[in-house]
Amino acid sequence: MTDTAINYQQLLTDTLQRQMVILGSTITLAKAKHVNGLSVADDGRVTSIDGNPQKVSIKLLEEFRELSPLMVKKTMKPLLNAILTSYAKPGDTQLVAEQKPETAQQPPAEAPSQDQGEKS
Repeated sequence: MTDTAINYQQLLTDTLQRQMVILGSTITLAKAKHVNGLSVADDGRVTSIDGNPQKVSIKLLEEFRELSPLMVKKTMKPLLNAILTSYAKPGDTQLVAEQKPETAQQPPAEAPSQDQGEKS
């Protein structure tokens, strides 16, 4: 197993065990067991990740997002940050904007077209 996979396995374990405290083990384990490629023990420990750990993590987030998008954003912030960081490239501002809804909702400034500049 690669270092990345091990890191994701620990991150997912921490996330699931935190969710078990918040939501209870029944709901948390049911949601986790719906994720293809993710094997979870009854204590919330991730025993294996089959496939791309980032994609498996995103599938897990999507399962919990069905319950409450705001709750997922708040309680799974470490997992979200890890995914965003691993996908971000130097100078990539789109992912950063997605983390800050107030920034993402503002439309980009449009440059005036040449037609508008020529009208009097």
